[in-house]
Amino acid sequence: MEMGINWWQTDSYLSSKAQESEKEERIKKLEEEVQKLKSEA
Repeated sequence: MEMGINWWQTDSYLSSKAQESEKEERIKKLEEEVQKLKSEA
């Protein structure tokens, strides 16, 4: 993997934009899990 000048933009420790992206992905996964559990009940 090549490291460019904007490598820090995808590091959640350094970039709030990357943190938001990680949060959105985590929320999406949790919502999918909730839907799966609801359908099983």
